[in-house]
Amino acid sequence: MKFKLLITIFFSITFLNNAQTKYFVKFKDNLPQKDCEILLNESINKVSQTTLNKQITIRHKSFSEKFQNVDNLEKLFTIEISDANNSLLSILKNDANIEYIQKALTYKVDEIPSDSLYSQQWGLQNIKAESAWDLVPQNSKKILLAVIDTGIDYLHPDLKNQIYINKGEVGIDQNGNDKKSNGIDDDKNGFIDDFQGWDFVNKINIYPANMKDDFTDWDNDPNDEHGHGTNIAGVIGAEHNTFGIAGVNPNIEIMNLRAFDKNGNGKKMMRLQL
Repeated sequence: MKFKLLITIFFSITFLNNAQTKYFVKFKDNLPQKDCEILLNESINKVSQTTLNKQITIRHKSFSEKFQNVDNLEKLFTIEISDANNSLLSILKNDANIEYIQKALTYKVDEIPSDSLYSQQWGLQNIKAESAWDLVPQNSKKILLAVIDTGIDYLHPDLKNQIYINKGEVGIDQNGNDKKSNGIDDDKNGFIDDFQGWDFVNKINIYPANMKDDFTDWDNDPNDEHGHGTNIAGVIGAEHNTFGIAGVNPNIEIMNLRAFDKNGNGKKMMRLQL
């Protein structure tokens, strides 16, 4: 099989002030290189004089001398066309001298987590999670999702970076104290020091008073004393790292709301408070 080196940046036309899409334009092999440039410039002038009426910056660099063994390298151009005006694209598509026009697409390697237990997660394969991960734009905004359960082990290696942090309750207050523990409702939402969720469990009249577990009152420590909440949070949004499992959606912030005690029980009244 013969492979050809493809250099794509030879000729660049940029329409300013609009989002742009890049296209490859390949003229037919029987045209001289200088004629290709003339034809492309004529098409650009038609658009600029009739519809766009905007400044057009043209940059051209030929690699034909450096890559002499690449057939018709000088016949390939790149253009950037404003998304708001595709008149140039329409003109070029109707030009009989052009062999093809192809939109420049961006590809990336399939998202396959390196988590140590991922190979055992047959459920993710059944729901075709990998195909969904490939559709998530890079650097996209994280989704906020609340998990109302037995709490979450917020120090777990798969979850510690996935827990939602309330920005209104972190940092230093005007008195120089840490907002996480200053005893003040800094963001005025009715909950004091709720920087990483909230523990709604209050069963002081149900369990013996000498028990050391966290159940006696609402507080800002929604740590999991049962395990169910941590398990659910992991299935939903465990970080894609080299440890443990991979979550269905790693691009997530989990709001940790503890509503069930160490035995998995919760009062209806307490749940209604949520």
